[in-house]
Amino acid sequence: MGNEIYAENYTIALGLANKSLIFIEADPDLQALRTEIINEIYRQQNNSEKSATKELKETEAKSFKNRIGIISSVDVFDIVYDPMIYSGVEYIRETEIGRIIPRVNFSNRFNTNGLQYEMDFYPKISKTFYAYTNYGYSNERIFPNHRAGAELYANLPKALEVSAGIRYLDFVTSRAIIYTGSAGLYSGNYYFSLRPYLTPRSDGPIGVSGSLLARKYYQDRENYFGVNLILGYSPEIKQLISDSDIIIAQTLLFVESQQLLFEYQFTAKSLTNSYRASLGVTRQELVFDPGKFFWAISAGFRYHTKF
Repeated sequence: MGNEIYAENYTIALGLANKSLIFIEADPDLQALRTEIINEIYRQQNNSEKSATKELKETEAKSFKNRIGIISSVDVFDIVYDPMIYSGVEYIRETEIGRIIPRVNFSNRFNTNGLQYEMDFYPKISKTFYAYTNYGYSNERIFPNHRAGAELYANLPKALEVSAGIRYLDFVTSRAIIYTGSAGLYSGNYYFSLRPYLTPRSDGPIGVSGSLLARKYYQDRENYFGVNLILGYSPEIKQLISDSDIIIAQTLLFVESQQLLFEYQFTAKSLTNSYRASLGVTRQELVFDPGKFFWAISAGFRYHTKF
């Protein structure tokens, strides 16, 4: 009987226990062992049912080809700058050739409202390769007039993923070309990713910044907790303003900056609705006063629904 329990053949072990109790009916140790075997059988059955239910829900969730998302965030500063508000609406469509995401972004910064129109496309190339492409347009000074990006991803053995790409930002007074890439590793329920940004400039050394992301996933890829450490200015997200009321674009790629961001995403029971909350703190050098820093608190929320 012990060998069958060790081999996790609990139904056979239960049969042997029942047979033994016919001859040793009042043995308390044997009765306790039989109870443990029965409890283990019930536990395995419950786990199997839960696993089947989970797989069914994930299959149902994957069958949805459309998703609508609402994005909102705010940055609050301790000096100089008024709060900055970011929001957006996006539509995600899963197709045979890849994921397509049109998006409209709204921002209120420096007492100015602005809209930006974007399109992301993730084409499927093969089982090993897929890509990311992006184009955005705005005629507002708080956004780049044009932004574009392209990146190639490769899924490698041993749960590794690497990529290489480029970003282009076109402001009214300056342009920036940014080279980037990533190296990611999946380890059990954890995911780690390192992403550098390299920005050449004609009047000085190359600007270097980067981010280190760590996530712990729970029951599926839609549920996770993450921590993101960003060193150097984040060139794709924010622009600030100088004391002469001029939007600072390319020069901001070279100021000293550190940001720590926490994020938590979870789904409703149906798996059709997902929610993500983020909270971060930033320490950054003032562009017009080198050596002096400001602090900022960032809070954000994102909601997606599938259909």
